[in-house]
Amino acid sequence: MSQRGECDLNTVRTLFEAAQLICEVLLNKMVTPLPKRRTIMSIRFSVTERGNPANPDAAKKWYANAHSAGEISLRELTHAIASRCTLTAPDVLAMLESLLELVPEELAKGNLVRLGEFGSFSVSLQSVGTDSEKDFTSGCITDCKIRFRPGGEVLKRMAMVKYEKVKKM
Repeated sequence: MSQRGECDLNTVRTLFEAAQLICEVLLNKMVTPLPKRRTIMSIRFSVTERGNPANPDAAKKWYANAHSAGEISLRELTHAIASRCTLTAPDVLAMLESLLELVPEELAKGNLVRLGEFGSFSVSLQSVGTDSEKDFTSGCITDCKIRFRPGGEVLKRMAMVKYEKVKKM
């Protein structure tokens, strides 16, 4: 690492591999079979009537809207992870901070970022259309979005979630 805090490519790769290893360790420590008596929390939702914008004459239908039960801060998440494994809270925080730096860097290089059973991150682009391929330039790209695709363990656990209908807030 240089005095200005810049890393060469090998250092970045090493840090990224270390972050992946830490994620795998965390998942292996965190992913344990759920006891049958464990209460699965409910996702709260309300329903809203909406029309079909493509067909304004069609009958309106009712759709679910998820309601947040609150939020968890980085500090709270750090301590929750540390309480479930052998890493200390500063170690967990350092790993999460490294991921915060490395995931966007790897995505900007065009790489998919796979974090094992947790899931993967990729980039999705939006653009205006052109009449020919020759007319298309990078200036036609209007947005870059980061997509997250949950891994098998996350999907398995979310499949156990229950739903609780609440009044509109």
